[in-house]
Amino acid sequence: AMSLIKTSRSRFNLLQLDFGEEYIDDIASYHCPGLPSQFYPLPKVRGKLRICSCSIVFEPDIHDVPLLKFPFRSITSIEPQRKQGWSSEEIAVVITCTQVVVLRADNIPGPYIPYNTDSSHSFIPMHSKLDAFVPLLTQLLAVAHLPLDASRSAVRQLLDERR
Repeated sequence: AMSLIKTSRSRFNLLQLDFGEEYIDDIASYHCPGLPSQFYPLPKVRGKLRICSCSIVFEPDIHDVPLLKFPFRSITSIEPQRKQGWSSEEIAVVITCTQVVVLRADNIPGPYIPYNTDSSHSFIPMHSKLDAFVPLLTQLLAVAHLPLDASRSAVRQLLDERR
């Protein structure tokens, strides 16, 4: 019998993280790429926002669009926002950055491609409130700009407080 349940294998892998980086949490969300978007042909892509200690990775549910990695060191701001024209409950977090790293372009494992480009990306959580994860993102952003040793110990402290 054919299964009616959509099964989807995750393309996200802990090996995609930097040395010493830790996976923290994930949030089901929509990604609305800032225009222009060389990464996605669609205005709104469903997937998972993977929160890690040194970066945020967006893994789309659609397998022929790449994963996008946003290193905290290249993020200039993380702002909660209600977009005009969206329904009142669609509140997004907007990530503005100077670099996006493309993983698994065309769903083929290969070299990571960094794009040095100023861009903004809106993420609309599907089942979570922004205050459940945005404070963590802003804390991780703040410690990412510290010198490496200080940054690592600050992240360790943040993660210990969450446990």
